[in-house]
Amino acid sequence: MTARDKYLIKIKKIADRRDPYVWGGQGQLLRKTPIYKIAEMEKSQKDFIRVCNYIHGRVSLGADMRSCRIWDCSGLVTYLLMKLHVISGDTTAQGLYNMYTRHISLDSLSPGDLVFKGADVNHITHVATYIGNNKIIEAKGRDDGVCYSLFVKSQWIAAGDPFDY
Repeated sequence: MTARDKYLIKIKKIADRRDPYVWGGQGQLLRKTPIYKIAEMEKSQKDFIRVCNYIHGRVSLGADMRSCRIWDCSGLVTYLLMKLHVISGDTTAQGLYNMYTRHISLDSLSPGDLVFKGADVNHITHVATYIGNNKIIEAKGRDDGVCYSLFVKSQWIAAGDPFDY
């Protein structure tokens, strides 16, 4: 099994759990992260409340949150790539675009490729993983957590292959 295959299995498992999004989250176990730490990580009280509401909503729907971790978009991708020894250190969405990908056309994506949003390629602000069939997995935000989304090509500005380095 290739690193790409292992990456896709792991990221789908996280999306299936619907792990929470927290600014600066890099895979910390939710159950071992004190609430004050989450409050410190978030940029505003409003965003902190959104995170709490998301977690409360998942629990009230019967979700087992004991194995959940907290993520932001680049934290999710870099954590998995580091665990698979594809990259050696944490970085941002911009760093992933700059250092760890072979840039490819948005028209020729393969499962496991990374897609990027931003004002331009020098101002990348978001990263997600293409999983095939016009779908991505992303740490979307405080109201959505890590989830499956429809890949709409016009919303993304670049793509890259982190497994071809």
